[in-house]
Amino acid sequence: MDNTFRMINDHAVGELSADVIFRIAALAKKANSEYGSDQVYNASIGALTDDNGNLLINNTYYEVLKELPNVYFADYAPMTGEPEFLDASIKACFGDVEVEGYTEAVAVMGGTAAIKHVFWNYADDGDEILVTDWNWTPYNQIAYENKRVMRSFNMFTPENKFDVPAMEEAIETVLKKQKSVIVVLNFPAHNPTGYTPTKEEARDIYDAVAKLGEKLQDKKIILLFDVAYMDFAGDKGRDFIRAYRPMPNNVISLFSYSLSKTATAYGLRTASMISLSSSAELALEAKAAVTFSTRGTYTGCVRAAQLAFAKIINDATLRAKFEKERDGHVALVAQRADAFLKEADKVGLKHSPYQSGFYISIPCEDSMKITEALFEKKTFVAPMPKGLRIAICSLAEWKSAKLPAILAEYVK
Repeated sequence: MDNTFRMINDHAVGELSADVIFRIAALAKKANSEYGSDQVYNASIGALTDDNGNLLINNTYYEVLKELPNVYFADYAPMTGEPEFLDASIKACFGDVEVEGYTEAVAVMGGTAAIKHVFWNYADDGDEILVTDWNWTPYNQIAYENKRVMRSFNMFTPENKFDVPAMEEAIETVLKKQKSVIVVLNFPAHNPTGYTPTKEEARDIYDAVAKLGEKLQDKKIILLFDVAYMDFAGDKGRDFIRAYRPMPNNVISLFSYSLSKTATAYGLRTASMISLSSSAELALEAKAAVTFSTRGTYTGCVRAAQLAFAKIINDATLRAKFEKERDGHVALVAQRADAFLKEADKVGLKHSPYQSGFYISIPCEDSMKITEALFEKKTFVAPMPKGLRIAICSLAEWKSAKLPAILAEYVK
């Protein structure tokens, strides 16, 4: 495109181009058709597939969805979301954990919308938003689109524990120049490393934030938990919620709970933004702000998708069937991860501290260069600023076992 003249405004500098991960996934798909799936290692995109690369879905969810009357597909949903869905999403997100505080929920168009609305409503133009240095790279684009700036802090200590002092230092540094700070915490089953905090690590995080909230009473701290992969982290995945402690009023916890992975409903773009606060008014304020943003962006979410999930969560028989099917998917991912990690350790391939989830990361420099070099091996991964992301969710177990040796040829 000619950069000397633009009709779009200065802040709208996006080019018409595919996201790099989707572009690599398209190359993998082309290789599949040319060479056959047995010859191709497609670990590029975060969608759960069977051993032949076909999308796996939770049939229980879609059976319930298809049984709904057509009017539920055609009709508008309330802008806040269907009340049954909002209650069900809170119940599903927190599971058996009884949190101490006030909760509210609002429906949003996928987890990305929750993140966008939080960035918009809790930060000002030019504000820095904190994220770990290993992160889901679209956070940067969402921030930029909303005139915010991402600032990263070190995620792991040398012992592969969450670096709480680095987070504390980053929060204090940012709050010296702005009135509030959003801290994005993508766990459990972190994208892209597979990290899940222990209850002790989570308690240290909450204690540190509470201490800062009490110390900096004229400032505001927003913890945004992107829990897209929570239900692939097993029972321990909710240990960070079990560790929750009541926070000062100037600290609020927000949860982006999505059906994309939980119900394999990627394309239905249905999620909820859940607020948790020691103040009922501030929990409700979050819901009101996101509802206003919804009206100003896309008006409302898919009604049928919400109602199907609510029906499942509120029916013991359906829920048991749904969760049994999902447990099978979780076990499949775990088997693939185990196969990868065992072979990685054998060949000396360094990797992230994986506990659960769709991804394992390989630290390296020149990740884009290595990604492109791997094409000659019919191997497709996602380049990250600090290394390679391996979507273990889309690799057959036998491929997961063979991939580390291939990667070890390129990663030194």
